[in-house]
Amino acid sequence: MRLIIFLVAMLFIIGCNNKTTEVELIDSTDHVNEIITEDSSVLLTRGVQDWVGKILKKPVSPAITFEEFWKDETLIETPFTAENDFYKNYSSLLRWSPDSNYILDIGTYGTVLTTDAYGNPGIESGEPDSELALIEPGKNTRTRLMFVGPSSEILDAKWVDNKKAIVVGTFDTTGNKTYDTLVWVINVKDKIFRLYNVKSHR
Repeated sequence: MRLIIFLVAMLFIIGCNNKTTEVELIDSTDHVNEIITEDSSVLLTRGVQDWVGKILKKPVSPAITFEEFWKDETLIETPFTAENDFYKNYSSLLRWSPDSNYILDIGTYGTVLTTDAYGNPGIESGEPDSELALIEPGKNTRTRLMFVGPSSEILDAKWVDNKKAIVVGTFDTTGNKTYDTLVWVINVKDKIFRLYNVKSHR
């Protein structure tokens, strides 16, 4: 059963020289503060901010809104056997955990392998939707973590440690092609998701 805890008017603003936190919520303030403190130690590092800025091709706003967190108990593992050269052909879309026990698949869903006139391999998207999946090579399983429609896009992901990853994507909240930047912090072992809005536009 998917447990979603909605947070009301939660604003987490970090300034360059002055850090402030304003939290108004229905759930436990202590619990939320623990989450904010834990994630901010990663999300607000220069390395992560530069990484997100590089993905978006523009600087990232220092204002981050912590929107919600949940534990998804409905995620189902399915058998997965990699086809020949799968890891080689799709290496640009696969993010291995430091211990190599997990792989985040940020976009092989609906893609087609191609070859140009010079014999160079390529990847073409055949679907407007996107999927974020977790592959466990040692167990030969695959788990869909997220599935988003045409108004959203999964851009990239990186591992924080052997079980926690950061995923960057966008969402058109207005339907006017004005994209908010979304950041998920995901504990892939416990299937815990934390969602932030960076309030940056592509």
